[in-house]
Amino acid sequence: MAVTSFALLVTNVLYINQFPDRRADAAAGKHHWVVRLGTARARWGCSLIPLAAYGWLIGAVLAGALPWLALVALAPAVLSARAARDVLRWADRPGALGPAIQSTIAAASLHGVLLAAAIAGAHRLGW
Repeated sequence: MAVTSFALLVTNVLYINQFPDRRADAAAGKHHWVVRLGTARARWGCSLIPLAAYGWLIGAVLAGALPWLALVALAPAVLSARAARDVLRWADRPGALGPAIQSTIAAASLHGVLLAAAIAGAHRLGW
Protein backbone atom coordinates (compact mmCIF):
# COMPACT_ATOMS: atom_id res chain seq x y z
CA MET A 1 0.00 0.00 0.00
CA ALA A 2 2.82 2.41 0.82
CA VAL A 3 4.21 2.33 -2.70
CA THR A 4 0.95 2.32 -4.68
CA SER A 5 1.42 5.94 -5.68
CA PHE A 6 4.85 5.10 -7.09
CA ALA A 7 3.46 2.08 -8.93
CA LEU A 8 0.78 4.25 -10.52
CA LEU A 9 3.36 6.78 -11.71
CA VAL A 10 5.46 3.98 -13.22
CA THR A 11 2.27 2.76 -14.90
CA ASN A 12 1.92 6.25 -16.35
CA VAL A 13 5.43 5.97 -17.83
CA LEU A 14 4.41 2.77 -19.58
CA TYR A 15 1.11 4.31 -20.66
CA ILE A 16 2.52 7.52 -22.18
CA ASN A 17 5.06 5.49 -24.12
CA GLN A 18 2.19 3.85 -26.01
CA PHE A 19 1.35 7.09 -27.82
CA PRO A 20 4.35 7.49 -30.15
CA ASP A 21 4.13 3.92 -31.46
CA ARG A 22 0.36 3.57 -31.63
CA ARG A 23 0.08 3.47 -35.44
CA ALA A 24 2.82 0.87 -35.84
CA ASP A 25 1.48 -1.11 -32.90
CA ALA A 26 -2.03 -1.12 -34.34
CA ALA A 27 -0.67 -2.29 -37.70
CA ALA A 28 1.25 -5.07 -35.93
CA GLY A 29 -1.85 -6.20 -34.04
CA LYS A 30 -0.77 -4.85 -30.64
CA HIS A 31 -4.00 -3.61 -29.13
CA HIS A 32 -2.87 -1.74 -26.03
CA TRP A 33 -5.02 0.92 -24.37
CA VAL A 34 -4.02 3.82 -26.61
CA VAL A 35 -4.80 1.78 -29.72
CA ARG A 36 -8.11 0.55 -28.30
CA LEU A 37 -9.31 3.91 -27.02
CA GLY A 38 -7.87 6.14 -29.73
CA THR A 39 -5.86 9.22 -28.86
CA ALA A 40 -8.90 11.45 -28.28
CA ARG A 41 -9.98 9.33 -25.31
CA ALA A 42 -6.67 7.76 -24.30
CA ARG A 43 -4.98 11.11 -23.73
CA TRP A 44 -7.06 11.60 -20.59
CA GLY A 45 -5.29 8.66 -18.96
CA CYS A 46 -2.14 10.76 -18.63
CA SER A 47 -4.13 13.08 -16.37
CA LEU A 48 -6.15 10.48 -14.48
CA ILE A 49 -3.33 8.07 -13.61
CA PRO A 50 -1.17 10.71 -11.87
CA LEU A 51 -4.25 12.17 -10.20
CA ALA A 52 -4.96 8.74 -8.76
CA ALA A 53 -1.31 8.39 -7.69
CA TYR A 54 -1.11 11.67 -5.82
CA GLY A 55 -4.60 11.20 -4.41
CA TRP A 56 -3.57 7.76 -3.13
CA LEU A 57 -0.52 9.29 -1.45
CA ILE A 58 -2.64 11.89 0.32
CA GLY A 59 -5.16 9.25 1.34
CA ALA A 60 -2.43 6.98 2.70
CA VAL A 61 -1.04 9.82 4.79
CA LEU A 62 -4.48 10.77 6.09
CA ALA A 63 -5.18 7.10 6.91
CA GLY A 64 -1.93 6.88 8.87
CA ALA A 65 -0.39 4.30 6.51
CA LEU A 66 2.39 6.74 5.62
CA PRO A 67 4.05 9.43 7.73
CA TRP A 68 3.21 13.09 7.14
CA LEU A 69 6.73 13.54 5.83
CA ALA A 70 5.69 11.47 2.79
CA LEU A 71 3.75 14.47 1.48
CA VAL A 72 7.08 15.76 0.17
CA ALA A 73 6.59 13.19 -2.60
CA LEU A 74 3.81 15.41 -3.99
CA ALA A 75 6.46 17.76 -5.40
CA PRO A 76 6.71 15.94 -8.76
CA ALA A 77 3.01 16.61 -9.38
CA VAL A 78 4.16 19.74 -11.21
CA LEU A 79 6.02 17.57 -13.71
CA SER A 80 3.05 15.23 -14.06
CA ALA A 81 0.71 18.16 -14.68
CA ARG A 82 3.02 19.58 -17.35
CA ALA A 83 3.20 16.20 -19.08
CA ALA A 84 -0.58 15.75 -18.91
CA ARG A 85 -1.10 19.20 -20.43
CA ASP A 86 1.26 18.36 -23.30
CA VAL A 87 -0.43 15.01 -23.98
CA LEU A 88 -3.84 16.67 -24.01
CA ARG A 89 -2.51 19.09 -26.65
CA TRP A 90 -0.34 16.81 -28.77
CA ALA A 91 -1.57 13.24 -28.34
CA ASP A 92 -1.86 12.92 -32.14
CA ARG A 93 1.65 14.29 -32.77
CA PRO A 94 4.13 11.63 -31.60
CA GLY A 95 7.14 13.84 -32.36
CA ALA A 96 5.89 16.51 -29.97
CA LEU A 97 5.56 14.14 -27.00
CA GLY A 98 9.26 13.85 -26.14
CA PRO A 99 9.18 16.49 -23.38
CA ALA A 100 5.98 14.98 -21.92
CA ILE A 101 7.58 11.54 -21.82
CA GLN A 102 10.69 12.97 -20.16
CA SER A 103 8.58 14.80 -17.56
CA THR A 104 6.61 11.63 -16.85
CA ILE A 105 9.79 9.62 -16.29
CA ALA A 106 11.24 12.38 -14.11
CA ALA A 107 8.04 12.60 -12.05
CA ALA A 108 7.98 8.86 -11.36
CA SER A 109 11.69 8.77 -10.52
CA LEU A 110 11.62 11.81 -8.25
CA HIS A 111 8.45 10.62 -6.53
CA GLY A 112 10.07 7.27 -5.78
CA VAL A 113 13.21 8.86 -4.35
CA LEU A 114 11.28 11.38 -2.25
CA LEU A 115 8.84 8.77 -0.97
CA ALA A 116 11.64 6.37 -0.02
CA ALA A 117 13.59 9.16 1.68
CA ALA A 118 10.50 10.31 3.59
CA ILE A 119 9.69 6.79 4.83
CA ALA A 120 13.31 6.15 5.81
CA GLY A 121 13.62 9.57 7.44
CA ALA A 122 10.41 9.19 9.41
CA HIS A 123 11.49 5.71 10.54
CA ARG A 124 14.90 6.99 11.57
CA LEU A 125 13.31 9.84 13.52
CA GLY A 126 10.89 7.43 15.18
CA TRP A 127 7.80 9.04 13.66
